[in-house]
Amino acid sequence: MSETVVYGLIMLGLVVSAGSLWFILRVLGQQKSQREENQRRLETVAKKAQEHRAYLVESLQVIAQTLMNEEMSVVEGSIRCRMLLDNLDPQLCMNDDFAVFSEVYEKTRHIPRLKEWKALKTKQKLPHMQLMDDVENTHKGAVLIAAGKLRQHPFDRYH
Repeated sequence: MSETVVYGLIMLGLVVSAGSLWFILRVLGQQKSQREENQRRLETVAKKAQEHRAYLVESLQVIAQTLMNEEMSVVEGSIRCRMLLDNLDPQLCMNDDFAVFSEVYEKTRHIPRLKEWKALKTKQKLPHMQLMDDVENTHKGAVLIAAGKLRQHPFDRYH
């Protein structure tokens, strides 16, 4: 083999090695950028989740206080607490201290709400109003106790 061919092959090897090195460095740079972007997205999602949990906890605290001050009906407050607890931690709905919220919710879940309620005629509302009064009279004490426990619950682990 002539010297020129050997030098040519060496040069070709160097060019291929340099091209491979450039390609590897480019791919590594892209992977690094992608990891950084994924980390930023993860941090954004975590921050939004933390803000949402804080909102849920604050809402629970406000509703519990409103219930204790008797500024909200037992049925409405129980439904709201149940929904918020379910969003925060579904296990809390099963907690003995807060089970009354689920009980009231289950007894009244068939009652139309919002626009559907407004669309009902007075005659149609009466049986539902009677049921809400019965549920309120039956569960008022337990709901107020649960609201007090809700105000004292250590929600700091949810932040």
